[in-house]
Order: sequence, then structure tokens, then C-alpha cells
Amino acid sequence: MTRPCFNPGFEIHSKNRRFYLSAGIGAALKGLYFNKLNYTKPVLNPSMGIDYTFSANSKLSFSTGYTTSIGDMMTLLTEPMQVDYRSVRTSSGIIGKINTWRTSGEWKWQLPMQYFTLSLAASHSEGKQNTLTSQSVSGIDVSSTALLRDSRSRSTSSP
Repeated sequence: MTRPCFNPGFEIHSKNRRFYLSAGIGAALKGLYFNKLNYTKPVLNPSMGIDYTFSANSKLSFSTGYTTSIGDMMTLLTEPMQVDYRSVRTSSGIIGKINTWRTSGEWKWQLPMQYFTLSLAASHSEGKQNTLTSQSVSGIDVSSTALLRDSRSRSTSSP
């Protein structure tokens, strides 16, 4: 299976190389192909990073980026299911999409000859998971819906 992707980006720095800026935007065609299921979606994943060196002992770094993943989240049914009066089929599971935004920053100060380093860092991540379709079975009634069920997560850390 071939999936096209395109990742243009650039990096610039100051003359004295104390300031660096990098940015990029990844464009891809993400998809899931299993049996007769074909789910394809174009995605954009931007990223950016900044580094600034104050002195030989001190440096500040910042980075941020967005990622998208599509795939089979878990196997929902292991037995064939009757979807109408005449046909029985097996489901491959729940297809999901995950979007994540990550941001991190770090300031580092060190005295190399005295073997002393002070590092302050923090990171934040937010994610959203969606179930792309759902199916409900009640007696002989089978209903499918395209409503998404969101699941969100947030985490902040300072190691």
C-alpha cells in the first residue's frame, strides 16, 4: 500500500547562530484499508521549534506540533453478527481517529567546569479521540450512526 505524503519545512538562524527557528507542515493521505472498508482522509500536521542561546551557559528551547492518526482502535465483535434477515457478517472493530497537540519548553543553565546544571522544563499535551461510526443492535433492529463520540485528554508535566 502506497500513501502519499509531503513534508515541506524550513529552518532559519541568526548570523551569530544564537537564534534558531524551524517550522514545517506535513501533508499526508491517511487511511485504513481492511476487507471492504476504505476510509481515507487528507491531514495536515504543522510543527514549529525555537531555540535561543543567551550565553555559553544558558539556552531556551520551545517546540510545538500537531499529529493525526487513523486506525482500528480495538476489536469490538468476535462473532458474526446478523445485520438483516438474509445476511450475516463479521465486524473488524471500531475505527478511530486521534488528534494530538503537544507543546514543550525548556530553559537550561549550566556551569560545565563545576558540574552544575539547572534545567526547568514543562510540557502540555491535548488529545481528542473519535469513534468514526457506531452500530447498535437491539433484537432484530440494527441501526448505524455517523455521530462521533468524543473522548478528550489533557496532561501537563514538569519533569
